[in-house]
Amino acid sequence: MSSFYANPSVAIPKADDSLWREVYEYSISNTKVKIHSSLHATVMLFYSETIEFLNYLKSIGVSTVDMELSAFYSLSNLYGKRAVGILRITDMPFIERHKFSEKFAELAKKKREDSVNLIFEIILKFFKMI
Repeated sequence: MSSFYANPSVAIPKADDSLWREVYEYSISNTKVKIHSSLHATVMLFYSETIEFLNYLKSIGVSTVDMELSAFYSLSNLYGKRAVGILRITDMPFIERHKFSEKFAELAKKKREDSVNLIFEIILKFFKMI
C-alpha cells in the first residue's frame, strides 16, 4: 500500500478533451479501425466484475471496464499533462458466457491480434512515426 495521496479535486481521472478529439478525428479519417467512443469504468480489483455488477454498469451506459486508466488520467492531470487512453477489448464476458466454442475462441484470438496491430497503427500514424 502506498502513502501517496492525490486530492481528487485536482487529480481528476478524465481524458484531455482536445487530445481525445484529435486522436478520435484522426483515427476515423486516416485508419481502417472501427472506432467507438463510450462511457468507461475503472474497477479496483482483478475479477471483481461479477455478472450482476456488469449488468449494472451496462444499465448505466458503461461499455468498457479496466483497472488502470483512471490512475493514468489522475496522475496526468495532477502533473498538468495531456492524456488519452486507447483501449482494445480483450474479453467479452456476456458473449463468452453464452456462445463459447472452439470457433469463437479462434475468431476472438484473431480479432485481439488484429486490434493490437491497428492500435499501433493509430498511435504511430498520429505521432507521424510511419
